[in-house]
Amino acid sequence: MDTRTKIIPPDRAAAELAALAEDGRTVATAAGWFDVLQAAHGERLAAARQNRAHLVVFVYNDGQRRRGLLEAASRAQMVAALAAVDSVVICDEAEAASLAARSHLPPPLMIEDAMPRDIVADVLQKHQSE
Repeated sequence: MDTRTKIIPPDRAAAELAALAEDGRTVATAAGWFDVLQAAHGERLAAARQNRAHLVVFVYNDGQRRRGLLEAASRAQMVAALAAVDSVVICDEAEAASLAARSHLPPPLMIEDAMPRDIVADVLQKHQSE
């Protein structure tokens, strides 16, 4: 399966999310940067999906500035490859909240707020001590 098919553009997302709600499917939403994707991200996404029929993940884009190591499209492809994830939308934070609200979905669960921010420093520290 080409998991890139799970990535939908924001202009199509509103209609697809509304259709899910109209079908009576329970939908969970989550959001984050996912740069670098960690096992804890997968665990939190699986927990967000639990007891829901569909999980939509908003992957935040960089806008005019480079925030992380990878482009938004690459990060979205990694998230889309996770089994718990049904749909991925690349957008900014405000657009994610707006899409969820317009589709009568709960606000996205922020996945990364509990994630360590400086993974590169952690890796370097670990390998320098060896």
